[in-house]
Amino acid sequence: MNSRLARQHLILFRPGDETERPRFAEALAALPADATLSSEFQLDQAVDLAARSALMELNPTEEERHQLQSELAEIQSRKRQHRLSLSDPGVLAVALGFLLLIGFGVWQFLGSSSQFPGYAEVVGLSAQAAQLDAGQFEPVEAKLGDMDDWFTMNGLDRFWVPPEFANFQTVGARIMRFENVPVAQLAVPDRQMLLLVFRGQPLGVSIGHPGTWKFIEGKPYSSAITEKEGICFLVSIRGNLDDIQQLIDEVRAEQP
Repeated sequence: MNSRLARQHLILFRPGDETERPRFAEALAALPADATLSSEFQLDQAVDLAARSALMELNPTEEERHQLQSELAEIQSRKRQHRLSLSDPGVLAVALGFLLLIGFGVWQFLGSSSQFPGYAEVVGLSAQAAQLDAGQFEPVEAKLGDMDDWFTMNGLDRFWVPPEFANFQTVGARIMRFENVPVAQLAVPDRQMLLLVFRGQPLGVSIGHPGTWKFIEGKPYSSAITEKEGICFLVSIRGNLDDIQQLIDEVRAEQP
């Protein structure tokens, strides 16, 4: 199994899966030959373990524990019913959503020297969006710049994507609500991006001059946010402040 195919399987891997599905065992066997893939896998497993540890510390009631177990069983069932294929946007959405569920579940915000009006609200919104369930995403295969109609038909009155992100491809979308404000949420496989689009004014969020980007460092994900005509666009990727700043510099440099 080559590294590309192994990566597609390993993003869904949980300890013990190799005994149930030979393809997981084959993917694990490919790790020693690819140092980058091995590093990514070890990081994902570490995040997975941290998330499990954090959940164990919650000390839920018996009713809450039963509900969590039922929801986890449902996610696992959906996960195993699909054959992994890059040509299937539904599978990509579930795979990416499940990966983000693990990664963002232990998201810690480290603060930022470039705080802005509504900073705390954006942190709270991001934390809520981080509590992902892959089943809540609707599989959608489209460029971000072409998603306006989809969100309009699903009840979001305003949607905007900066031109530098318009050609990125989404594989899953949904509308969530934060403090009664509708928020567009999109999953993008490129760099494992999570995107949020929302009206800033109801939340007291103001970024400043159009084209200005503000940054929020987190662990293991960091974010950048910009605004135009009251519509905020936030992008999060796995990495530190330098990583998210580099992404923004790269996409802006590609614009004519």
